[in-house]
Amino acid sequence: LRATYLLLIHPLHNHPGPWHWAISDLPRLLHILRGTDVHHAHHLHQNHGPIVRLPPQRHLLLRPLPQRRHAHRGRQRALIRGFSDRALRDQDPLIQKHINKMILTIHQNLSTTHLHNHKQSSTINLLDILIFTAFHLQAELTFGESLHLLDSHAYLPWVRAAFAGLKFMAISGALAQLPFLGPVIQFLIYKTLRRTSREHFQFSVDMVNRRLDRQDTHTCTATRYPTPDIWHFVLQQQERDGGARLSVPEMDANAFAIMLAGGETVASVLSGLFYHLLDGEGDAYDRLVGEIRGRFKREEGVTTVRVAGLRYLNACLNESMRLYP
Repeated sequence: LRATYLLLIHPLHNHPGPWHWAISDLPRLLHILRGTDVHHAHHLHQNHGPIVRLPPQRHLLLRPLPQRRHAHRGRQRALIRGFSDRALRDQDPLIQKHINKMILTIHQNLSTTHLHNHKQSSTINLLDILIFTAFHLQAELTFGESLHLLDSHAYLPWVRAAFAGLKFMAISGALAQLPFLGPVIQFLIYKTLRRTSREHFQFSVDMVNRRLDRQDTHTCTATRYPTPDIWHFVLQQQERDGGARLSVPEMDANAFAIMLAGGETVASVLSGLFYHLLDGEGDAYDRLVGEIRGRFKREEGVTTVRVAGLRYLNACLNESMRLYP
């Protein structure tokens, strides 16, 4: 009876979407548990358009709601200068310094492993190095603060928890929505979820507070650094007449998103990229090496602006983001 009502009588019955998604949340939850929900959402939008019906009274939207665009536009104005071409050029020395340090770390790990194992080939944990580099660099680009991950070669509790916590929250959140079992699971994991979420968010809050404490309160101008960080541009925008303003809670929320996007996302995309480039199949690796060496004759000529013009490298990165959204 409930299925008949949802398919034929419910006010949303004529909205597009698979019929089995309209009568049960189980298909969506199964995709979340398998980690394929993003790929399947893309498939649904391709087949059914920008709006797909979900049970009982929800929709999967391809574009943001109009009433949320105004708030998003204000936040975008406040942050966009920190991601501009000029900001990227200003931050180029810092980016190159950390990339060089990452390459040096890889060489040191290979040398150490080879020395201990006495083998012709050596194995290192490249994923850890990518994670250290991504979070280390993102913290300096955003707040001008070093996490010292590439120096210590050890995880901060927050960085390790970021990976485990995101997966745990997605899986536990899906399980908590299961019929009958949901309330029990929610009761069992509520405290853990709340503590994990609080720890993740508090890390970003502390970084924002430390960055605001470094602001020059006497002249009300953002502290000038040799390499301006993203928050330098945010604070500078706040000082301008008519500049878009972010409240401290909005700063905290955006800092949390930026750190995860620049840390976890970058590390995941790069690890996936290296995995597929080095698996020995196809000619992608040779084509990419040819493009890079054809463009740059010396290491000194490599800059973020020039690297951005490498078409095949961009295609490889886009493909990795497609495979690991």
